[in-house]
Amino acid sequence: MDIEEKHLIEEIAGLTRENNTLLKKIHRGALWGRVWRIIYWVIILGVAFGALYFLQPYVEQVRALYRTVQTVQEQAGIFLPGFGNTEPDAVE
Repeated sequence: MDIEEKHLIEEIAGLTRENNTLLKKIHRGALWGRVWRIIYWVIILGVAFGALYFLQPYVEQVRALYRTVQTVQEQAGIFLPGFGNTEPDAVE
């Protein structure tokens, strides 16, 4: 093996070490990016479900009010024909 071949092999070995270092950094960055993305979605979903948990009594009150309004509308429809219908042609 002559001096030129030895120099080329050393240069290739150095480039390989540098390439390996860069690949490890890229892999580590991708891993941390994945971890942070998972944490991000856990926080988003946790806040959403937590808000739903704390707002559930208010949502239930609104649903009960809506049911009451529907019941009153149905009862009013008995006395006033066509009151519960939203279509203009439904009144006879």
